[in-house]
Amino acid sequence: MYWPVDGEEEFGQIAVKLLTTHVFAEYVIRNLRLYRDGEPFRYLTQFHFTAWPDKSVPESPWGLVDLYQRVMAVPGSGPILVHCSAGVGRTGTFIGLCNLLQEAEATGKMDFRATLWKLRQDRMNTIQTVEQYIYLHHVALVGHMVAGTTIQVEDLKYKLFSLESEKGGNKSTRNYKQEFEALEEVCAATKSEPPLEEHENSVYQNITNISKDRLSNILPNPSYRPELVPDNLHKNTYINAVLVPTLTKDRQDILTQLPLPATVTDFWRLVTQYNVGLVVAFDTELQETDKTIGEFLPRSVTEPFENDSYIVESKSAVESGLVTEISLTVQQKDVPGLDSSGTPTKKDLAILLCRGLEIDPSFVLSLQEKIRSRRPLNNSRTIYMCRNGADKSGLTCIQSIVLDRIKLDQVLTVPLVVGKIKAIRPEVIPTVDEYQCLYRVLKLAHESQNVYGNVGASPSISNESGKDKIGSSSSDNRSSISSKCNSSSCVGGGVVVIVVVVVVVVVVVVVVVAVVVVVEAVVVVVVVVVLLLVNVVAVVVVVLVVALCGSRTNLPKKHVAFVLRRPGRSNDQRKQSAIFQGHTTLQEEEEEEEGGEEEKEKEEEEEGGEEEKEKEEEEAREEEEEEQERTYFL
Repeated sequence: MYWPVDGEEEFGQIAVKLLTTHVFAEYVIRNLRLYRDGEPFRYLTQFHFTAWPDKSVPESPWGLVDLYQRVMAVPGSGPILVHCSAGVGRTGTFIGLCNLLQEAEATGKMDFRATLWKLRQDRMNTIQTVEQYIYLHHVALVGHMVAGTTIQVEDLKYKLFSLESEKGGNKSTRNYKQEFEALEEVCAATKSEPPLEEHENSVYQNITNISKDRLSNILPNPSYRPELVPDNLHKNTYINAVLVPTLTKDRQDILTQLPLPATVTDFWRLVTQYNVGLVVAFDTELQETDKTIGEFLPRSVTEPFENDSYIVESKSAVESGLVTEISLTVQQKDVPGLDSSGTPTKKDLAILLCRGLEIDPSFVLSLQEKIRSRRPLNNSRTIYMCRNGADKSGLTCIQSIVLDRIKLDQVLTVPLVVGKIKAIRPEVIPTVDEYQCLYRVLKLAHESQNVYGNVGASPSISNESGKDKIGSSSSDNRSSISSKCNSSSCVGGGVVVIVVVVVVVVVVVVVVVAVVVVVEAVVVVVVVVVLLLVNVVAVVVVVLVVALCGSRTNLPKKHVAFVLRRPGRSNDQRKQSAIFQGHTTLQEEEEEEEGGEEEKEKEEEEEGGEEEKEKEEEEAREEEEEEQERTYFL
């Protein structure tokens, strides 16, 4: 490993310091600083893709396209270094993706065979296997489809306007229907079909397991299905559920169906064995009419739920609109022969029961706020479930990732987020209305400012003299105006000059009187004229000195630097840059700006009082000067 896990480490003559680490579900972004004696610091951004097994391919193409967009967003004109263990398979696939997408942007076509031939001219065996070559087709298809669909916060209204148009157009101006249809086509083309032996596997053909599926056309992807730990009473490991990623963790949350009467115990096994801290459930109000929905919750605080393996008690229940929040305690029974396999026998969790989910952005956003306020802070998981385990639960799960992504990056590609989950559970977001809801909730969140702060804030004022808020040098993006003038010293200097001039005038007058007594009148006239000219020059000098000091007293007494941010970069964009470059976070910047604004207001109040005082002093000086001028010319 050529980078430090933490802190700083030397590799030969080069010292490498780890500045920041940002962990996402499928990759890690590290910002490094390199130093060698006698040379300036150099900074490096490393993207470490962690979801690619050696000599194989990832489960889906969406994660690599996400990484590609991240890499392309980093500013800089230098070359990109790509490597893996051997430098041919995974490396060649990523370089091929870059070349193909650039070719598609320039010509509208992608020549896979020519790209492979060119890569192998420079490095033999680039793209090692047939699976990697097929995977290259998939990632190129996804990358081409999502091109032009990225949204920046400041462009959100324009993007939504183009999506809501009836006609639509090219990729950058497609409407909701066109974008959704393109997404569906790509998802179908890149869908990873399980091998034939998986279909014939007893897990899916077992009669017991078939009875645990509410709908035969919605089955869990075998690569993402959580397996239950068997015990002496429950040998079966199957449950119709899938593990889905969050923004920062792979296979973290769970999508599942409402439990059937025969799978209630399996549901609570899932909760306890997979450390679930929050459950978001829909369609539970259908239990009275839909007999396929099993009873799994306590009926009241005083009436717990109990079956052969678990006791579920309700500690409290709070109803708010269409959502009821219940605090639960799940306890595993001490049954002879029941092996808990190290699972805690008692667990606390919260469940949000949602009665219906109309495509209403206001309700979806308010539900997201409730989920965020109750989301577990530790590593515990969240379960999203509805009757079929896909539509309502999938919409809520994806909406949560969308809001997390836009909050963190201020940049979002909605088809990428949806595609990642559809690769695991193809039945999520089944209609264009649900797809449109994702954007409308995003718009509502932006307008209400509930998810992220103000966009395009005004330039900040700071008294720093080193680096600006985003860590770059000050030579290219800040201008400063400074003054160390002390108004009292200026006034004192003017008084001294006036006194000196008066003394000189008095001496000259005395000399003139003496000369008049002893010399002729002609000489006296010449001398008087010269003295008058000298006096006029002296008066002009005094007036200029006083005027100069008076104008400079309006400047603050302390040194002030007005720091201007780079034009066109908002708070949100600077935060995105900080993610890649490892600089000050937006929250720290806002705190510094608030402190600077408070200090500025305090200084302005002090300067206001000083200006009034200095104005009075200046008026007094002007009256004194006018009186002196009258006396002088007399």
